[in-house]
Amino acid sequence: MKKITKIEVQKKNEQRFNIYIDEAFACGVDIAVLTEFGLTKGMEVTDELLEQLTDHETHRKAINRALVYLGARVRSEKEVIEDLQKKEYEEDAIDAAMLYLRENKFVDDNAFAKMFCRTMVNTTLKGPQTIKRELRQKGIGENDTEEALEYFTDELQDEHLYKVLTKAARTQHNVSQVKLKQKLQTTVMTKGYFNNKDIMDAVLQEFVSDEEEEDALKLQYEKFERKFSKYKGYERKSKIVKGLMQKGFRYEDIQNFLAAQEEY
Repeated sequence: MKKITKIEVQKKNEQRFNIYIDEAFACGVDIAVLTEFGLTKGMEVTDELLEQLTDHETHRKAINRALVYLGARVRSEKEVIEDLQKKEYEEDAIDAAMLYLRENKFVDDNAFAKMFCRTMVNTTLKGPQTIKRELRQKGIGENDTEEALEYFTDELQDEHLYKVLTKAARTQHNVSQVKLKQKLQTTVMTKGYFNNKDIMDAVLQEFVSDEEEEDALKLQYEKFERKFSKYKGYERKSKIVKGLMQKGFRYEDIQNFLAAQEEY
């Protein structure tokens, strides 16, 4: 029968021990494994016990790695599992680590989802759809996600959407309402919001009123007039009209503007 002939404290870590069996080094274990198995000098060990020690030690290493990873910030279960996989831990060690983390409340996807959602709402202008997508990427289930998003009330969404659209509108200069609306609609989708007609109309009127659109039409007309100055008559007019329509100005408004210019 094999026996433990020596147990010594590791030089670089007083919480870990080297185990010698029949005078030969067998494995290293931490103090938790040493205590759990009651390892002492002179203790008889079987191959089965040695295998258990090795497995248990691997599990403890996986747990310790997970705790270090969680020390930086709160993580979802999927994030922890993916980190352990990158460190090439076997499935049984990962399972043991996750069981330990769950039992001791080191991981909790429901709490994580709520914290993540609150952080995003309070520090960014990301929309609910974007937050939902990011939670899904972190492995959060549908129920936990929906519960977390309850914090992002309709009132908060409207407030954030107005800020998002206002910021987007400020980047547009001398454009038609049509062009601005296209920009805002794209922003709604890319930022992960649901369309809100009232807020959309409010921002449109704030940044491109009827009077401002008329000024924008005049400015764009002057640009196209210079651009197509080498053309004459109908061809020139046709190119100007086409250019203004591509800018989002209504055909009727263009014709009225051109008629006024001719009268002048």
